[in-house]
Amino acid sequence: MTRKWMLPACACVLALMLAACGGANNSGTPGGDSGSSGNSESPGNSGGGNGPLQPGNSASGSGNGKGSNSGTIPLRAEYVKGEVIIETTVETSDQNMHFGSIPMLKKEEKNSVSRTEILGVDGNGYPTEARLSWTKVEITEQKNKRMSEEWGEPTKVESGLTTAVIHYERDPGSADFKSTLDEGDDASGAVQKNLDKVDPFLVPFIPGREVSIGDSWEVDRKALERFFGENDKLEVTDQKATCKAEEMVDEDGLNLLKVTFDMSMKGKLLDERLGDGTPFSAHTTGYFLWDVDNQRAHKVEINPTMEFEGESQGNKITMKQSGKKTMTYKYEMP
Repeated sequence: MTRKWMLPACACVLALMLAACGGANNSGTPGGDSGSSGNSESPGNSGGGNGPLQPGNSASGSGNGKGSNSGTIPLRAEYVKGEVIIETTVETSDQNMHFGSIPMLKKEEKNSVSRTEILGVDGNGYPTEARLSWTKVEITEQKNKRMSEEWGEPTKVESGLTTAVIHYERDPGSADFKSTLDEGDDASGAVQKNLDKVDPFLVPFIPGREVSIGDSWEVDRKALERFFGENDKLEVTDQKATCKAEEMVDEDGLNLLKVTFDMSMKGKLLDERLGDGTPFSAHTTGYFLWDVDNQRAHKVEINPTMEFEGESQGNKITMKQSGKKTMTYKYEMP
């Protein structure tokens, strides 16, 4: 078995795991509110979201970070036509895989800056049209030397995101979006993942209501399923995500609410070369900081892990993967 033969199955698991809070390849696309307690008037109810938690002004429009009840903070998304969301992402991943006694190790670091322009919104402030592009994409990977635990030299990796410009437009009378590649000639990999999104503004972790310090909520499973989208290489048998409004913090001179989240996932890899449904498990923890005065996300941190054991051609296969992804946001208003 070769390294090339195994990596697609491993990569699809990591991609799905990271998509839960932003995707293995950053899209920069802002997330809307969804879930059982979300805003029912917004159409953000379909899969493949990415780049979470970048709403515009709050529905209350007060700008004071307070809800109608004393001590509450609204966590809901409303966008403004013409606003631009700048997302800066730093992501690292560490893969430790063995096929029998053969090591397949990989480290990767990605740095990117994306720009999402909101071209249209509906009466509820939910986007109907947007344009996504990248002003910076830098990827460096390092692999072990063949048949050895010793690391090779780091190498730069080209990405189709560098020249890509993606246009999203919601179908009239539908919650689904159509996507087109306006610029760029590479519609594979990370670019294709962004093109495949049915609703690029969906993020189930925003409850779409007011919360108080100490409140916790469980993310609706159907919203999670739609958030992930379909993947013919995986069968998810169980997944659960919870969030909690923890405390107020002061960072970068801003008054911020810290919301933590915890998500677990179990399922099977659907690759006949790995046997009949090799089980895998994934766990993601993290938090986002919510600017209560301006009703916007300021920062998101995601810490995913994944592992599985299987057998192929009489050899045991083991894999453990971990990573960290940090996203910070700036907003340009019309």
